Parts: sequence; C-alpha cells; structure tokens
Amino acid sequence: MANMTARSALNVLRDEGLIYTIHGRGSFVADHGAGGELSADYTAPAWYLANRGEGHGQAEQGEGGPDDTEAAAVAGTTLAEVLTALRDEIRALSVDHQELRREVEELKAAQQPKP
Repeated sequence: MANMTARSALNVLRDEGLIYTIHGRGSFVADHGAGGELSADYTAPAWYLANRGEGHGQAEQGEGGPDDTEAAAVAGTTLAEVLTALRDEIRALSVDHQELRREVEELKAAQQPKP
C-alpha cells in the first residue's frame, strides 16, 4: 500500500472521530466507551448483502446494526460472502474515484489560461 494511501485512510478515520493521533507516538483507536457517541455512521456489512439487488431509495444506509449481521448468518450468508461483497464494492468505488479524479484534472487543465 502506498504511503499516501495509508495517510489518507488515517485522515478519514480521524475526521470520523474513530482514531486520534499523538505527534511522535502514532495513531490510536478513540475510546467511545462509557456512553460516548460514535460520530461515524455505522452500517453493518449484512446491510450491503441484504440490499444488493434493491433499487435506490428502498433501503437507507446507516440503518444497519449488529442484529442484521446475525440475521444474515441465519439466512445462510457466510462471513466470506460478506467480505467478498464488500471487496467488490470497494473495487467499484475505487474505479469511480479514479474516473472522478481524471475528470477533475481535465477540468483544471481546461480552466488554465493558454499562453
């Protein structure tokens, strides 16, 4: 993994309040025990599997919880299937992200004055 990729991931986790960083020591998982409210919008992996075939607007992301994971296990969904589905979704999002970056670079280049 590229160094910048790891830094970007840490920045996202820090922005979500999931980790904190101490200069010279490293990054650590934020303590959300004792009634602390988690700022990240948690969606159980089973939500992704349960809503793969549904159209947009039929199910809302962020409504998942631990019970959804148990329901998926009862329905015959294995951890490997959940992880495979998440991997595929991450790959698709990565492709979309790269396309958007190219479009942004093209727009920036088009806006620069020509000598």
